[in-house]
Amino acid sequence: MKYEELRSVALPLIESGGLINLSREELSALAGFPAGSFAHVTGMSFSAFVEMLRLDGHTGPSVLVAPFRTSNQELRKAQIVKAGLDVAQEVGFANLSRVEISKRAGVSITILSRYFVNLANLADQVMALAIERCALDVIAEGLASQHPRAVGMPRELKEAAVDYILSR
Repeated sequence: MKYEELRSVALPLIESGGLINLSREELSALAGFPAGSFAHVTGMSFSAFVEMLRLDGHTGPSVLVAPFRTSNQELRKAQIVKAGLDVAQEVGFANLSRVEISKRAGVSITILSRYFVNLANLADQVMALAIERCALDVIAEGLASQHPRAVGMPRELKEAAVDYILSR
C-alpha cells in the first residue's frame, strides 16, 4: 500500500484525535490488513509513517504537538504537569494532590508515580510551568510558601504576581 493511500485512511483519524493518538492497530484495521504486518504491507515502519505525516504537517487538533524525536513518555509527563497546573489554579498550589492530578490527567497513580517519585517533584515541575506561562495566581502562592523556583524567578515576575494578588 502506498503512502498516499494510507495517508488518506489516516487523515480522518488524525483530524479527530491528533497525530499523537494515531494507533497502528486502528489504522491497520481501517486499511484492511493485520496490524502486525504494517511494515510488510506498507514497506515502512509505523513510526516512519507517523514521522512522514508530521513532516507533511498533518498533526491534527492536538494541543501538544510533538517535536521531532519527542517520546510518548515526554508527552505523558507534560500532560501530567499541565494537569497539575490546572489543579493548582483551581484548588491552590498548596492543595495539590497526586490523586486529583492523576484524575485530571487521565492516568493512574501508578503511572503518575512512574514519572514523579513524589509530590514535591511534581509540584516543582508545576511551578516551572506556572512561571513559563506566567500563571500569576500559582506563582504568588509559590512565593508565599517560599518555593525555590518562585523565589528564584525574575523580580518583575514576582512583582506582577504580588500585584495580581493585591488587586483581587
